[in-house]
This record gives sequence, C-alpha cells and structure tokens, in this order.
Amino acid sequence: MIWPRGFARNYKYRKIMVPMLTQSEESKMVNGTVKFFNRVKSFGFIAGDDGKDYFVHVTGLKPGVTIDEGDKVSFEVIEGEKGPKADKVEKQ
Repeated sequence: MIWPRGFARNYKYRKIMVPMLTQSEESKMVNGTVKFFNRVKSFGFIAGDDGKDYFVHVTGLKPGVTIDEGDKVSFEVIEGEKGPKADKVEKQ
C-alpha cells in the first residue's frame, strides 16, 4: 500500500487536525431556484445563484415550508455525506 505524504502507518494513533468552519462560512445564506423536488421520496435539488447545485432533503426545510419546482428559495449550505447540502430552506 502506498501511503499519502504526511501519513505514517500508525495513522490510527496520531491526532489528525481538521480545520473547523468559521462562523461566517458556516452560516452563509445562498439564494436559488428549486430544480426538482419529489415529495414522495422527500428530496430534490436546488440550483444556487452561484451556479452550483445543492441536494435538499425534507428535513432541511424550515417548519411549515413546502417547496415546488420553480420556487425561489434561500438556504444555508452545509457539507453533506456526498457533497454540498441545503439546510434551513425557506421561500423568498
């Protein structure tokens, strides 16, 4: 096995420093448009005004908010398991 530079074979026993997000990076609000949302499967995608696509799950919607294709929304970006994810989604 080839180990990445900076790793030792005993990497399990070393403390690895992970940079934490600052408050401003953590709570960045982004505007966008709902590309697709399936209520049965409880997920969809939002096209951000910054040109990126964001995954959205029904648990990422603020209480009482429902979204449909074409709705203008604002949301916070968080890092999901497979990439950027929309959280605290609300209609504009």
